[in-house]
Amino acid sequence: MAILQPTNLETADYGTVGWNAIYSSNFQKLNNYLAFLQQAWQNLSASDNNRVLAYDSSSQRWTKRILQGTTNQINITFSSSAITFSLPQDVHTGASPTFNNLTLSGNTLRIATKRTINSSTAPGNPGEICWDDNYIYICIAPNTWRRVPLQAW
Repeated sequence: MAILQPTNLETADYGTVGWNAIYSSNFQKLNNYLAFLQQAWQNLSASDNNRVLAYDSSSQRWTKRILQGTTNQINITFSSSAITFSLPQDVHTGASPTFNNLTLSGNTLRIATKRTINSSTAPGNPGEICWDDNYIYICIAPNTWRRVPLQAW
């Protein structure tokens, strides 16, 4: 049985191209890619949990970087096959997220915790809104509160 060793390749774009031309034109790209893979592989080890490879343009090298989240802002979890970024709660347009006991949902604003303002000059910032069983309180200027009585109807 004879082994065929073609010397040319017929391409749609370039017509007949010699194997040597293909080899020499792509060898440098392949060599660069293999060098990158070798460097990347050497930079990682089994003990490198929570790390990713990042290219450092100043040193022109691939380096390890720690991948971490921020408590209550971005969660990052790892498995053997994935890195998952998530928020501690749903914040999409159909969600009802709660921020420091403030829930926003559709056309409803919910302030979950009661707070009684004891005087009209109590410490406060403009725009603060509080409530208790008897009043809704609104701070209209620094340390200046107004209240509206609550009653059944």
